[in-house]
Amino acid sequence: MKFENSLPKINLSDLEAFEKTIKSLVPQSYREFLLEVNGGFGQYSKFNDFKGEDISSIDYFFGLQREGEPLVNESGSLSMNVQWSWPQSIYSLPESTLFIGRSPIASTFLSVGKKDYGYIYNGNIEDGDFYEYSEKRAKKASCEQEMANLGFPLIARSFEELLLNVIEENDEDEDD
Repeated sequence: MKFENSLPKINLSDLEAFEKTIKSLVPQSYREFLLEVNGGFGQYSKFNDFKGEDISSIDYFFGLQREGEPLVNESGSLSMNVQWSWPQSIYSLPESTLFIGRSPIASTFLSVGKKDYGYIYNGNIEDGDFYEYSEKRAKKASCEQEMANLGFPLIARSFEELLLNVIEENDEDEDD
């Protein structure tokens, strides 16, 4: 899949500094994406979930931004960076959750937690039954179930799986 309006390229030391900040390693497929693409608007924005049942929308994937760089990319448009503290403050999600993408109706998160490492969740808090992540509920059921309770169902078990499940739209599809 092609991406437009990506942030400037990063190097391995930039990524390692980010991992040190979040106190976790980023899954390999997402690591490769950040090093090769570093975010941007995807050629396509619709994805099947890993079961092939539901469609999720992700318009923009966040990249890593070097400290001190403006939030404007080469084309002059506003760019965003991977957020790792924002989900916890707004959605009361675990610290092991990275905010990696968005659309007008949904937010996309990547887990770097031990139990659901690499899992991708997408949805909207308004669709959930609860508004705060509960470790107690997650231990009784699963992290996956708890995220779904918050309105963020699992859509892929890895970033690579997410990109493999892209729905390739063409101009004819958009006219329907």
